[in-house]
Amino acid sequence: MSWFTNLFRGKKLQETTRLQEGKKTGATPSEQYALSLTTAELRGIISGNQMPDPPRGYSEKISIPKAVAEWALPFVEKIESADHLANSGKIDMAFAIYVAVIKSGVRCGIAAMSASFCCFHQDKWDLALKYIKMAEEYDPTSTRIQENVKYIVSECAKRNVYEAAKTTSKEKVESGRVRLVEKKKLPGMLIGHDTYEAYQADTAEDAKAFLNGRNIVEQQYYVIVETPEGIFGKDKAGFYTPSKNWRGDDWNRY
Repeated sequence: MSWFTNLFRGKKLQETTRLQEGKKTGATPSEQYALSLTTAELRGIISGNQMPDPPRGYSEKISIPKAVAEWALPFVEKIESADHLANSGKIDMAFAIYVAVIKSGVRCGIAAMSASFCCFHQDKWDLALKYIKMAEEYDPTSTRIQENVKYIVSECAKRNVYEAAKTTSKEKVESGRVRLVEKKKLPGMLIGHDTYEAYQADTAEDAKAFLNGRNIVEQQYYVIVETPEGIFGKDKAGFYTPSKNWRGDDWNRY
C-alpha cells in the first residue's frame, strides 16, 4: 500500500512511517494518555489488570495496549522522580529531568507542563510560557493542561505588568518626584510591631505610580505617600486611604 493511499485513508505519512518503524513519541492519543498515568497504573496494565480510571484532565478511559504501557513506563518513572525533587524544593534538578524527557523525542504534555511550573516559580516567565504552550501542543485534549495554560498565561501577564510598575516606581524615587521622609517601627495595636515608610510626592499620579510598583508581602507593613492632593497608602491587602492624622499620638514617641 502506497503512502498516497495511506494518506487518503486518513493516516498521515509521518504517523504511518513511525508505526512501521515501531517508534513511539507520544503523538497518538493512547501514548499521551499513558504518559498521564502513574507508574503503578502502567504496571497494572502490563500485568493484565483492569484499565484504571481516567487520570486528571481526561473524562473518558482510553484503551492502552500493553506495548504502549511498557514504552511509557520508564518516562513516567522519570517524571515521578522529578515531581519528588520539585516537591522537595530541588526545582533545577526537576526541571532538567522534565526537559530531558522532552529532548529524548517524547511529546509529553505532563513533562512540558511541569517544566513550565518550574520556570514560573523561578520567575522565568518567558520559559514558563514556552513550555506551557508546548504542553498544550502535545496534549490538546487534557483539560488539566488547558486550565494551567490559562493560569500561566494570566499570571505571566500580571507579573509583566508588575515588573513595568516596579521600574516606574524606582524611577519616581530616583528622579526625586517621590521622596522618603522617614521609616519607623511602632508597637502594634494588638500584637508585634507596625512598620511605616512615609513618603512625599509632588502629585497624586506620582504617588499612585510609585505604590503600584511596591509589592508588600509582610503583615503590619505600611507604605504611605503624602501629596498636596491627598494621602495614599498600601499594605499587604492592597491600596487604602489613610486618615489625615494617620501618624497618631505615639508617632513622635518612638
